[in-house]
Amino acid sequence: MPQSPYDGPGRTPSWDAFSQDGAADGLPPGPALAALAGGAVADLGQLDEGQLLGVGSAARRLAAHAGYLELMAVAEFSRRCEAQLEASKARGDRVRSRDGEYPAEELGFEMTATAYSAGLLIDMARNIAGRLPRTLAGMAAGLIDRDRARVISNATLHLPDEKAAAADQVLAEAAAEMRVADLQQKAARLEARLDPEGVRARKDERKRDRRVELRREDSGAASLAGRELDPAEALTGKASIDAEAVRLRNAGLPGTLGQIRAMILMDRIHQRSSWDRLAPQPEPEPEPSQDRDPAPSPEAGHPADPETEAGHPAGPPHDPYRDGQFPGDEDDEDEDDADVNDDEDEGRPGGRTPLPALINIIVPAGTLLGWSDMPADVGTWGLMDAATVRDLIEAASRHPRTRWCYTLTGPEGEAIAHACARGSHPWPPPPPGRDGPADPRFGAARRPPGRAERDPRADRQGNLRSRPS
Repeated sequence: MPQSPYDGPGRTPSWDAFSQDGAADGLPPGPALAALAGGAVADLGQLDEGQLLGVGSAARRLAAHAGYLELMAVAEFSRRCEAQLEASKARGDRVRSRDGEYPAEELGFEMTATAYSAGLLIDMARNIAGRLPRTLAGMAAGLIDRDRARVISNATLHLPDEKAAAADQVLAEAAAEMRVADLQQKAARLEARLDPEGVRARKDERKRDRRVELRREDSGAASLAGRELDPAEALTGKASIDAEAVRLRNAGLPGTLGQIRAMILMDRIHQRSSWDRLAPQPEPEPEPSQDRDPAPSPEAGHPADPETEAGHPAGPPHDPYRDGQFPGDEDDEDEDDADVNDDEDEGRPGGRTPLPALINIIVPAGTLLGWSDMPADVGTWGLMDAATVRDLIEAASRHPRTRWCYTLTGPEGEAIAHACARGSHPWPPPPPGRDGPADPRFGAARRPPGRAERDPRADRQGNLRSRPS
């Protein structure tokens, strides 16, 4: 029996049930726990800090259970609407006049929400109630709240039944002890391993939804965002903005890095050069004085300033980014690469922008070389499909300041090698024993006319240091 709050001396309330390992910790969500928590909230002044945390924990379990109750009701409502719609079709009722034809609109009206939001809830309820018994049991027990249940549902919604059941077992067991963001990463990794072809197909399908969204911020400012973008292009674009922001700040542009990044983004959209913001302000001309000689002018026979010419103002300061070259990059190249044109691919039509990057990838060797389509683990981004990983590596390989760190894995996922190297490297890599990427899976070699048959950078191994895994 749970401890009564009035078991204290003199029948004064005692809320030890909400202390650590107290009786409330073992209560399932339901009327008893709700009544106990309600009484504690009405007498908050008598609770210590640990008991207050215990009341909050009980409230979260009750909220998770309430999500379970709503989900079950929505799933049954959707099932009945579907049955009514099939019966209406069988009777020959006209389209838009059939029973059960608009379940999302009906639910949205009841929820004071859009039909789109209500439709998402219907899909989640049908998926969890019909195919994910462990997640459903976790919600009923108050261990899995709606946010975590939504993560599990989204990761399993398109999986076949047997694979969805396997994912349900893994994710439901881990959900209660994981943050939502960590659970999202775990679910994405699991989905990519269970159904890589399906993940790639859905990603290609969502390309049709690519768009630019303009929203109003709570402060009254604006938010401009691209949605459903290619991950490799988005990452390289962000890295390019980051690099230019650092250089502008080091050149004296005021503001935080975040503010400078936002400024660069808008400047690029409006086709302006951010480096023009560093142009010196013109100094005010001195007031004319009677005892000073007038300023020379071309009309008086004095030669015009060769820097400006008469009637033509001085041009804007040189923009080191305008030509695709970061300022200061020329000092970072090794002397033995002085004769190598590192920017040969930067102007290639359709190519990705070269970016300076720390490439730290846990990648199966077959994925890196194009022999398989297993996903790779790209830092904090998480799993990324093989084609996108190769695009990202190809873009980074052309920047001389990229630092490479590879952890190659074997067929069972075990680490078999780790190494780091700095500098631009030809990509795709040439097959062993060949002078260029002649293998059909690497595509045609991108060698300019008159270039030596072998790239001298391919032989540079002095800064490659292998480390034990």
